[in-house]
Amino acid sequence: MDGVALHVVVEGRRGAGGSGAAWSGPPVVLSAGLAMAWFDWDPVAALLVAQGRTVIRFDRPGHGLSGPATAPPTAAGEARRIA
Repeated sequence: MDGVALHVVVEGRRGAGGSGAAWSGPPVVLSAGLAMAWFDWDPVAALLVAQGRTVIRFDRPGHGLSGPATAPPTAAGEARRIA
């Protein structure tokens, strides 16, 4: 989006598309907070995947395995990043 390489993890069912699994509802996006990384959601992600959900986790710029931030975060920028 803004030239930053984001680390993204997608787990669980992907719907009826490639896997043939029944649709289990919209994907759940788990976004880490301040001083957190994608793996901090491991227990929650495991529960959601066990219920058949698709879980998307990512590291924000400058955190975890994502590249460094190029500018201070804004609400609009975060909304675009998740969309």
